[in-house]
Amino acid sequence: MYKLTYKNGVINVPKEAMEASGRADVKTLRVLLAIAAEPGADSARIANILDMNVSTVEKAVAFWQGAGILESDQDSETEAKISGPIDTGVPKPTIVLSRTALPAYTAEEMAAILSHREDISQVIKECQNVYQKVLSRHEINVILALMDYLELDGEYVLSLAAFCAMTGDKNLRKLQALAVQFTEEGISTPQQLHETLRRIELADSLEGEIRKLFGIGGRSFTKKEQEMIIRWSEEYGFGKDEIKKAFEQGVNSTGSASLFYTDAILKRWYEEGIRTPEAIDAEISNQQKPASPQSAPTQGRRKKPATQQLEGESSFNPDDFLDAALMRSGVNSTEKKDGNA
Repeated sequence: MYKLTYKNGVINVPKEAMEASGRADVKTLRVLLAIAAEPGADSARIANILDMNVSTVEKAVAFWQGAGILESDQDSETEAKISGPIDTGVPKPTIVLSRTALPAYTAEEMAAILSHREDISQVIKECQNVYQKVLSRHEINVILALMDYLELDGEYVLSLAAFCAMTGDKNLRKLQALAVQFTEEGISTPQQLHETLRRIELADSLEGEIRKLFGIGGRSFTKKEQEMIIRWSEEYGFGKDEIKKAFEQGVNSTGSASLFYTDAILKRWYEEGIRTPEAIDAEISNQQKPASPQSAPTQGRRKKPATQQLEGESSFNPDDFLDAALMRSGVNSTEKKDGNA
């Protein structure tokens, strides 16, 4: 048997919290304990106690409110607004956070919000055109939560929906997951989203080219390989043409295709300022030129007469050479000459 050891105080938590705790993560549980330990504390105070972001605390508070464990103090001016901005007069949603941190609205709440938010209604209609189907209640809830709870712009949601639809995912799961991921990364404006999606599309296209070049097939890239490819594109600014040239250089040098050898070539080119296809072609051409043979020291000089004597040189006389040869053979040069006369 187990029992609690009470030392500096007691924390009271509703028994119903046990039923909801199975759906809560560690941070959400810690927020509940902090609220129980310090009743009346606002989100900023709880965040300071637990060393968390205020937004994380507010999401945890929303979870426990949706589970019926917490209720807001209407008289408290410091109480956090946990349900997101909604037009005055519109009832707050009954928030039950999913693992992707989006609230679920009742039918009455959805109808009330849509009656006050024409922009959300219009985005829902446009999304039905993008996905070419009538959206379910759950899918409408996703769009409503993105715009009402996360305060995303209609252009943002439609751009992300078009991107997701291109991948073939037509049940809005990817839309929801990417929207939450991007907002957590600080990508919250249409301009930021457009740049992010452009980079993703470029990376996907480049990844396909690299797979074909290196014969990688369908296997996943390792983390280190992914980091290399991102570096080639984003840091070095190389596209598929430059990468293909580096690949060919690597194969010509080693006889095999290697991502890491290609990485070394691209790194060298980048560091040496060789960053365009034309500059790369010139570099490769220079490397392939054969070394010119060294010129002979006397090349281009006129041949001197054998008997010509220059300063510092010994003279050469053909008669002296002939006399020396005859003496070695035992014949007197003078006799030889007389006999030939």
